[in-house]
Amino acid sequence: MWSVRRHYCRGAWLFGLLLSMLMLLPGQAEAQSLLDAARADGHYHWFLRAVRETELEKALSQLSAVTLLAPTDAAFEAMDEEERSKLFSLRNRDRLLDVLNLHIIERDLSLNQALQIGMVGSRQGQALHFETRGDSVTVNGAKVDGAIAHTAQGRLYGLNQVLLPSL
Repeated sequence: MWSVRRHYCRGAWLFGLLLSMLMLLPGQAEAQSLLDAARADGHYHWFLRAVRETELEKALSQLSAVTLLAPTDAAFEAMDEEERSKLFSLRNRDRLLDVLNLHIIERDLSLNQALQIGMVGSRQGQALHFETRGDSVTVNGAKVDGAIAHTAQGRLYGLNQVLLPSL
């Protein structure tokens, strides 16, 4: 009887240890921020650089319900090289911040919710128009590449284009 109890206790202890280790893995979506999810995905280097250069990371980390429409690296690389260089120049930090704020909705929205509403205000102030085109969802004409992450902070979607604020 004693040896059966000892093996049972050892098994329960080992199970508890394994469960604790699984809870600490970096892939746990609910524990990470949206920017952590973008970093982990690996397709958002340009977007993360823009967030760093505009010092927007702290402001984003303080938002508890947010939808982030992050242009992929391919979206930034598809821009005219001169336009991209100008956007990332030190003297255009305000313009870059406007561009980033256009990609932020201060609400946690699923694509279905956004489609039902149709038009949502961005943090920058300009309207974002969600619609279905064929089998795709678009925002102001940019294709949404799907849900990258859903965390306790909100949702991260990839975009195939960089949205630019109207002047």
